[in-house]
Amino acid sequence: MKKRFLCILLALFIVLSFLPAMSTAADGTPVAVPSKTNFVMDGKPVSITQAYNINGNNYLQLRAIAELLNGTAAQFNVYWDGKYAVIETGKPYNGTATPTALKTTYDVRKSSTSFKLDGTLIRFQNAYLIDGDTNYLQLRELADKLQGTASQFSVYWDAAANQAIIVPGAGFTSIKLGQTELEGGLEGKLFGNCVTPNGRWGFYGTYDKFLTVYYENNCAKFLYTNDLSTYINGGKVYTDSNSNNMRYAVSIGTMPTCDAATTERLIFEFTNAFRGVYGLPALKWNDKLATAARSHSEDMKKRGFFNHTNPDGLDVGDRITAAGYKWRACAENIYMRSWGANAVYAVDGWVNSPGHRKNLLTTVCDELGVGVSGNYYTQNFGKTRN
Repeated sequence: MKKRFLCILLALFIVLSFLPAMSTAADGTPVAVPSKTNFVMDGKPVSITQAYNINGNNYLQLRAIAELLNGTAAQFNVYWDGKYAVIETGKPYNGTATPTALKTTYDVRKSSTSFKLDGTLIRFQNAYLIDGDTNYLQLRELADKLQGTASQFSVYWDAAANQAIIVPGAGFTSIKLGQTELEGGLEGKLFGNCVTPNGRWGFYGTYDKFLTVYYENNCAKFLYTNDLSTYINGGKVYTDSNSNNMRYAVSIGTMPTCDAATTERLIFEFTNAFRGVYGLPALKWNDKLATAARSHSEDMKKRGFFNHTNPDGLDVGDRITAAGYKWRACAENIYMRSWGANAVYAVDGWVNSPGHRKNLLTTVCDELGVGVSGNYYTQNFGKTRN
């Protein structure tokens, strides 16, 4: 009986993005309000009490960041030597964050503090003194300053979940467009490979620091990652043309035209990369689920509908059963774009839609099949009966 099983159906046709509200007084003076952002590190929620929001950006107490990262691959020490705020990378933090009872405040001033990073004088463009003489920095700017040091970490914004995701540890690549695997330091880090008539896709790293590169003649033509800080090319971060929706990843270059089989593989790999950010295990590929997904995409394209239930009244449970999959739980994501559909757009759209995102991060299903036909994409998630 179908009522005994779990089946979640979700479609995506239009993706919307939203910008945060501004926080300034009538005279233009910045107003600091307690941040409502959730922070995640190594796939787990973490508590940061010393965090304000100014004009839509999060500012964290420098000592609170040091306290948070202490004991991780990105730990650093910070102290005041009477003249400079000194940051020592790779060392444990010996102090404590300054206790703060957060409240909306107009006591916000641009910081004039001088900082030293491993003995070198540095300057922060976005640093404030809030409610006294305590320095608050943008987490992303600090991450940028620490890149290439013993304390580097990544941070990126996940708007759909209102989360800032922090990934301690060294970036695993510095590859740029036009470079080879050897030049980008990627040799030995390949965990997936997909050869097409025009070029090759390489999948690198681990699922919490995921990178895919498209090569033509062994030269990188397109880069895609879930680690925003990895991709700064010539001082500028490039995103695809749907940039406002790229919450967990960034791409550089032009997405090449892919055949259906390559697109299916990319969606599978991108899905597991996103799961890895949250510490979830990779889904296993299942040919029967893929057969059902492919059949549904072909049917939607041929008969011109976009729905989880086809004109004959059959749903995902019926389709995967017909494909020979004996299921205990299932879920489905579908996607259609009238022009320019590709794996990046599809997964990005699902990530930024709460219902689809729930399917991507399923803890019930452990298998996945993907089917593509033209601009119609289907993901079938499943768990077999014992």
